[in-house]
Amino acid sequence: MRLIYQVASIFLVFFAVPVTAFAMVPNDPLYARQWYLKQIGAEEAWKVSIGKPSVTVALIDAGVDIYHPDLLDAFWVNGKELPGDKIDNDGNGYVDDVRGWNFAMNTGDVRPVGNADTLDAVWSHGTAMMALIAARQNDFVGMSGIAPGVRVMPLVVLGPDGFGNLDHATEAIYYAIRMKADVINLSLAGFETDEKLERALAEAERAGIVVVAATGNSDMPEGFDLDVDPVYPVCSEDAEHAIIGVTGSDVLDQHAAYANVGASCTDIAAPGYDLLSARPTQESNGASVTSSGMYFSGLIGTSAAAPLVSGAAALIKSVHPEWSPARIRAQLFATIDPIEEGVGIGQKGSMGFGRLNIGAALR
Repeated sequence: MRLIYQVASIFLVFFAVPVTAFAMVPNDPLYARQWYLKQIGAEEAWKVSIGKPSVTVALIDAGVDIYHPDLLDAFWVNGKELPGDKIDNDGNGYVDDVRGWNFAMNTGDVRPVGNADTLDAVWSHGTAMMALIAARQNDFVGMSGIAPGVRVMPLVVLGPDGFGNLDHATEAIYYAIRMKADVINLSLAGFETDEKLERALAEAERAGIVVVAATGNSDMPEGFDLDVDPVYPVCSEDAEHAIIGVTGSDVLDQHAAYANVGASCTDIAAPGYDLLSARPTQESNGASVTSSGMYFSGLIGTSAAAPLVSGAAALIKSVHPEWSPARIRAQLFATIDPIEEGVGIGQKGSMGFGRLNIGAALR
């Protein structure tokens, strides 16, 4: 059985972040620690739009905590499905898929599933990625996502061990197409692919969906050179022009440690080092956590960078609903900040065209 596996996140440092008030706008207590949103021009972008609820980001990832206070209103809802009646009301082949679908467990329950061996990096992954995209803003709770007004559709393909079947990933993409998502976020990577997955990615682009994928991480600080050692789905040949490949940068606008790079598969960089995000309101063993334990800092990985680009695409889609994926990609690439030595605007280096600047993209 072919597997995809999650190599796009590293939880280098874990500690509880105290929830205290700062005299900041937005009023989310942890916003002052979200340095990466300021670096990519989020505050400027929010003057134009915080995202519309009509725009949906399909998060193909691990399970998501549906009870997290910063995410309660951020979920996409299948309005044609009646919850709990055990009937496929909308005839899409999935029973009670009110908030999406868990392809790994074949259920409409999209919450994280853990066991005694589940690492926190896996247990928290889906919740963290969703919060980076769409944690609610100006609610005096926790943090802010980059696109706090959009909705997220959780499509679970990774199990408690962090591995997932390629067939499940393909099914999830087709589900996102059928349910008319606007953006697909793929914060996962592996060394195998197949024709069905690549065909699905190409069909998503033709259906008007912006596809964003992480370049993945290696166990070496310099990362893999994807021009030599490609990973998937970001390097999928049949969907090369349908995917925005995202690598990680750091607070100094340099290459983030462990992030894979390579001009053939990388289109854009976004902060992917020492990020703050949300984690589930309980541990994998069922124990509850305090309010301060619902957030963590020290998140490293291109899988954390990818949601920032997905959220940016969702903001552009909110302002320009008529724009095609190609037009949105062009806008993102044309408004980057050059950060790679010797690589000017319009040129592509190992870290793509440059670092995301959503403020400039919406300006």
